[in-house]
Amino acid sequence: MIKYIIIFLSTINFLMAKCMHCKDVCKCSQETKHGGHSRADMPLPIGLMGDHMGHEGQWMATVKRMDMRMSGIYNKSNLIDVSDVHKNYMMAPLSMTNNMTMIGFMKPSKSHTWMLMFNHHDKEMLMQHRNGTKPMTVSKGMGDIALSYHHATKSSAQRKSFWSMGLSIPNGKTDEKFKNVTLPYGMQLGSGTWDFKPSFTSKVYNDNHSFGYRVSAILRNGENDDNYTLGNRYEANIWYAMNRTKRFSPSLRLNYVDQGSIDGANTLLNMMMSPMNVTTNYGYKRLSLAIGFNAVFDATSSLAVEYQLPLHQSFDGISLGLDSMIVIAYRHLF
Repeated sequence: MIKYIIIFLSTINFLMAKCMHCKDVCKCSQETKHGGHSRADMPLPIGLMGDHMGHEGQWMATVKRMDMRMSGIYNKSNLIDVSDVHKNYMMAPLSMTNNMTMIGFMKPSKSHTWMLMFNHHDKEMLMQHRNGTKPMTVSKGMGDIALSYHHATKSSAQRKSFWSMGLSIPNGKTDEKFKNVTLPYGMQLGSGTWDFKPSFTSKVYNDNHSFGYRVSAILRNGENDDNYTLGNRYEANIWYAMNRTKRFSPSLRLNYVDQGSIDGANTLLNMMMSPMNVTTNYGYKRLSLAIGFNAVFDATSSLAVEYQLPLHQSFDGISLGLDSMIVIAYRHLF
C-alpha cells in the first residue's frame, strides 16, 4: 500500500505545480474583508480538522457529527462467515456503530490557530453466540479531549501550508462495562494515554479547483491504567475540490490509514470469548474514498458533509470491517 501513497502524493505535487502557474490571474481565492471565505473550497474537507487561518480577532465554533458503521467479518483481507469465528471463539461480532458528536473551538489568526475539541461517543455492538443468541452491548460517554496548535509555513492567495501538533488528553474511560462485563477494546471511550498528534498539510488553489494533501500520525505515549496501549496510527490524505461557485464546492478525497495493533492486554478480557478481546486483531491497513461538499451560507457560517467508503482493507487478524462513515458539520465564525 505504501507505493500507492507515494503515487498519490506525487500526483498531487504535479497538479499543484501546474496550478501555481495561475498565480497572476487567480484573484478569487482572496478572503473577504469580513473574515469569511470568498470561495467554498477554501476550508479542508470536513473529514480533516485544523484549518481556517486568516480570521484574526475572531473565533470559530464547529459542531460535528460522525456516524461510523462496521460490518463484515474479515480474516486478514478475506471475508469469513460467523461459523468460522465460532470454531475458535464463543462469540462472533456481527456489526458495530460509533456515533460521535464533536464540539470544537478555534482561535485563528493569519499565521496560527489554536483548537480545543470535546467529543461524545455512542457505541453499539451486535454479537452472535454459538447457541444462536444475539446480544447487544452499549457504551456511551465522553471521549478524549483534543488540544492542537497549527502554524502556517506558507500563506498566499494560491498556496497554504501548515504543520500541526496536537495533544490527546485522556478523558475517555478505558474500563467501561455493560451488564457488569468489561467491554472489548473497540467499545471503550478513550485511549487512557497522553497521545501526540503531529501533521503537515499543504493545499493549492486556482480559479477552477483546488488540491491538497495531509500526512499525520497519532503517537501513543505510555500505558494506561488497564495495562495496554493502543497502536500508533499513520495516515495520508489527498483531495480535489471544484470551485464551481463561491457558495458550493464538491470534493473527492483518498484516505489511507495504517493502524498498529494494541500492545499489552486488559487481563479482565477473556481472549477465548471473542476476537474483539484479542489485541493483535486491532491492527489494520485501509484505503478509502470520501465524497463531500462544503456549502457557504454567508461570511460567518457554513455546512459541510462527507461520505466515506472503503476501497480496500486488510487486518492483522479477525475483525469487523468498515462499512461506511458519514460526517456532517456546521461551522460558525464570531
